[in-house]
Amino acid sequence: PQRKNQRLKKIVADVTYQTLSCFEGETEVFFCRMSSGAGDFYTPVGSLYTWWKTFSIHMSANTASDSGYDTPGVAWPTFISGDGVAIHAVFWHNDFGQKRSHGCINVMPEAAKWIFRWTYPHVSLNQHEIKMTWPDVGTEVKVIQRSLL
Repeated sequence: PQRKNQRLKKIVADVTYQTLSCFEGETEVFFCRMSSGAGDFYTPVGSLYTWWKTFSIHMSANTASDSGYDTPGVAWPTFISGDGVAIHAVFWHNDFGQKRSHGCINVMPEAAKWIFRWTYPHVSLNQHEIKMTWPDVGTEVKVIQRSLL
């Protein structure tokens, strides 16, 4: 079960403005620009939860649209969707504020590390990885899309 202070933390990722904010209660404690899904690759919208964290991971995908990727050493991944969507560091672009990913939320390495360390569940150096299952999950991540009417 979630601890009381755990429920006070939440992340709001805005795919319209490409921003990410971390809140403790109503107080914003961290802000950064991000890059979410572009083109046919979208970042899922709604209430998601951190459930798998590891210090580094090899990410790859093979798709019919010739946009496959194979990237070892992706740092600070905090997974928020069972479909493989994570908030993670990127070293291959610096285009934050623009949609650019295959569905993940890309942030600068320093931001990814901060988010990884701030969100629940906490991962110790001895563990290096932790996975949780519903309903025992971590920090809420609200991915929102605004109407620009």
